Amino acid sequence: MSHPPILSIIIVNYNVKDYILNCIQSIQGKIDAKRCPYEVIVSDNESKDGSVPAIKDRFPWVEVIENNANLGFSRANNIAVNRARGDVLFIFNPDTLVIKGMEEMVEYIRGHKEIGILGPVIYDQDNKIDLSTCFLEYSPLHLFLGTFFDPFYARRRVHNLTMHMKSLAPVEVDKISGACMLIRKDLFDKVGRFDEAFFFTGEEQDICLTVKGKGYAIKLFPSAEIVHYRSRSIPKNPSIILERRIHDHTNEPYFYLYKKHFPSYAVVFLYLITIIAHLRQIFVSFVKNAYFALANDKIALNRRNEIMHRSWVILKYSLSIKTIKYLFSSISPPEK
Repeated sequence: MSHPPILSIIIVNYNVKDYILNCIQSIQGKIDAKRCPYEVIVSDNESKDGSVPAIKDRFPWVEVIENNANLGFSRANNIAVNRARGDVLFIFNPDTLVIKGMEEMVEYIRGHKEIGILGPVIYDQDNKIDLSTCFLEYSPLHLFLGTFFDPFYARRRVHNLTMHMKSLAPVEVDKISGACMLIRKDLFDKVGRFDEAFFFTGEEQDICLTVKGKGYAIKLFPSAEIVHYRSRSIPKNPSIILERRIHDHTNEPYFYLYKKHFPSYAVVFLYLITIIAHLRQIFVSFVKNAYFALANDKIALNRRNEIMHRSWVILKYSLSIKTIKYLFSSISPPEK
C-alpha cells in the first residue's frame, strides 16, 4: 500500500489455502485503502498445502512470515505484531471474509481511547448472526447459569444483545472473538500481548479479561460485519479433535485462565461444574439413546453415542490424578 498503514491486519494461517486467499481478496475488495491505509501480515504456521507460494503469487504486497513449526495462535500472532507498522491491529482468522464497516470501526477505536477492544458482528456460513462469541462463558456466575439453565439463559442473553444492536450503536460485551479482534497496538503491548501459554484456545478470553481489568471497555460494533466459517484450521481426524477438546475445554487452559483472573475458589468451582455438566450429558444421552433405539433412528443414535463417548472420556480425564494435581498446583502454563 502506498500510504503508511493505520491498520495492521494480522492473519495466522495453517493449511487453509483456499480460505485465506478468499479472505485477503475480501480485504482488498471491501476496505478502502485511501480512507484506511492498511497492511496485511500473514504468519504461517508451516502449512503444507501450498498456502505460502499461493499468497505470494496472488498478493505480492502481503508480507508473509514463514514459521518453522505450528507455533499456535498466540505465538504466531505475537511474531507478526513485531512487524506491524499500524497503530491499530486487526487480529483476523483466515476462514473469514470482510463484509463492511472496517473503516468506521478503525476510526471509532482511534477516536475513543476508553475502548480497549472492538469487534464486528459475525455471521456464520449459513448467514446467521453468531453472538455466542460475545459472552464470557467461563465467569463463575455465567458458567453456573449456562450449565444448569441452558438454552434459556443463553437465549435470553443473545436476545438482549440483539435488541441493543438495533440502534447500531456500539454495545458493551464480555469479550470479542479472536477471529476478528480490533485493538490499538500500544494497548496490546501494554497488556503483554497474547499469553503464549494458550496454544489455540483461551487467549481471547484471557486478553479481554486483562484489558477489562485495566479499565478499558470491550464493545461490539454493529455497523461492521464479517463472515466466519469457523474451525477450518482444526484437523478433521476425530481422535485429534477429541484430544484437543479434552485438552482445551475441560482442564489446563481454563484452569490456568481462572488462576490468572479469578479467586482460587473459582478454579474449584469450574472443576465441579465440569464434572456435573458431563455427568448430566451422559445421563441425557443415555435416556435419549433408549428413545432413539426404540424409534430405530440410527443417525440420531450414532450422533448421541458420539456425544456420550466424548463426555465419558472427558469426565475420566477430568477425574485423573494429573488433572487434580494441576487443579491444586500454583499458577503455571498449561501443557500443550
